Amino acid sequence: MDLGKMTINILKLLLILYASSCLLLYFFQNYLFFFPRSTPTANRDRLKDAAITIKSGGLKLRGWLNAKENPQAPLIIYYGGNAEEVSHTVLASDQLKKASVLAINYRGYGDSEGKPSIPLLVQDAIEIFNQMVDKKGIAPNNIILMGRSLGSGIAVQVAGRRQVMAVILITPFDSLEHIAKHHYPIFPVRLLLRHKLDSLALAAKIDRPVLVLMAENDQIAPDRYSRNLIKNWLGLVTEFTIPATDHNNISDTQEYWRRIDDFIGKQIRQRSM
Repeated sequence: MDLGKMTINILKLLLILYASSCLLLYFFQNYLFFFPRSTPTANRDRLKDAAITIKSGGLKLRGWLNAKENPQAPLIIYYGGNAEEVSHTVLASDQLKKASVLAINYRGYGDSEGKPSIPLLVQDAIEIFNQMVDKKGIAPNNIILMGRSLGSGIAVQVAGRRQVMAVILITPFDSLEHIAKHHYPIFPVRLLLRHKLDSLALAAKIDRPVLVLMAENDQIAPDRYSRNLIKNWLGLVTEFTIPATDHNNISDTQEYWRRIDDFIGKQIRQRSM
């Protein structure tokens, strides 16, 4: 067999496989970004009195409002990760002493209708914020945006469009493009990425205080992407790395909730000065 011809045929096959992979990444990338989860029946039952439905884009989005008795308590609007069903976070948020928590499942997650995409999640987040202000009468400067992983990008998009009290970012990244390049280094990510989520582009325009919590052993969103975002943030930055944690278990520690509660308390004190 002609060695040169065999080499050419192998290269042609590899090129076809590479091109096919690029096409799959382009057309099916939502399946790589989003991993919808159902709401556990036990969680739904435990939270039934806190259930809330918000309409956005003709769809019903369902979640929960864990409200404090103090009407002056800040409201945290929480945005979850790409594989997170938020009822777990609502239940865990009982550990917060100083703020109410609103968490609405993304489209297609939990009992929320529709299918997720980045532009639609941003659209929904803005609509949820607007309804809290316009229908619930909550002052924008009494709202704290809190996003985890993918949700950090959603939180930054809202903070760039609305005036808020503060922002909390958990295992954040500077841009979806950088994270995609990290995980798929052999592909032309910039050309293949259909929807951008660029927190870095807004960071220098957001003058609100931000708390950034990073995991010591984060392999999904390594802290260099968090730090690139931090160094460009216009407002006052408070940052902590939670030891012996990774991207998925950072919220399982007491320090995680204590740092958040301390940050909220600081914002309340500064507001009253």
